[in-house]
Amino acid sequence: MRFVVGSLSYLIFPLITNLWHFVVLAFRGSEPDVAKDYLTDLYLNPTEFPDKGMVHGGFFAALEGQVWDKIQQTLSSEKLKNKPLWITGHSLGAGLSTIASAHLGPHGLYDFGSPRVGDSTFQASFEGKNVHRFANCSDLVTHLPPKDLLDYQHMGTLHYFDADSNYHLSPSNIFMYLDQFRAQTFYPQRKLVIPFLSKNLFLRSFADHNVINYSYGIWKALHK
Repeated sequence: MRFVVGSLSYLIFPLITNLWHFVVLAFRGSEPDVAKDYLTDLYLNPTEFPDKGMVHGGFFAALEGQVWDKIQQTLSSEKLKNKPLWITGHSLGAGLSTIASAHLGPHGLYDFGSPRVGDSTFQASFEGKNVHRFANCSDLVTHLPPKDLLDYQHMGTLHYFDADSNYHLSPSNIFMYLDQFRAQTFYPQRKLVIPFLSKNLFLRSFADHNVINYSYGIWKALHK
């Protein structure tokens, strides 16, 4: 089931096999031709999440009103209400999925290219839960908003893809810093990036945010 409310698009679909019987709520990332997506991203003013600290105001507001009513209505239907719920998203969708998870308490949250969503109190509300965050090397969005700005934090276990798309579980900060430095230094030569002439993105930080690169990292890890 696909829903579009305003500019927000999300999917809710049941997955049923002989072994599994569960529901996935998936949020898409920002779309380049949808101005409202960028306004959502840029509205950094913290908003109180009841009893769970402060969160990104744009993400919180995007899941209010008609959008949230539709999600709740669908998930509470007779066919879906008793099934385990899993939530996921990429980019803006990752921010929205984190807010949705704080509301719904799913069996698991898997985010890709997620920005920081809430403060330290909000982060603590996710401790001990099945929460996973995938970051692809120099992906700029995973560094936003800056950690020291309004105490924005990441949630869950970190799964990291390095400059060569190799998978690492919870690597050290120094490992990631050196890996990202190497990636950004050699990217222009490896990709033959020529401003206004090359089809490749000028900065590795933007290229690494593409969901296709996340898919490749997962594919590579699964085929080792």
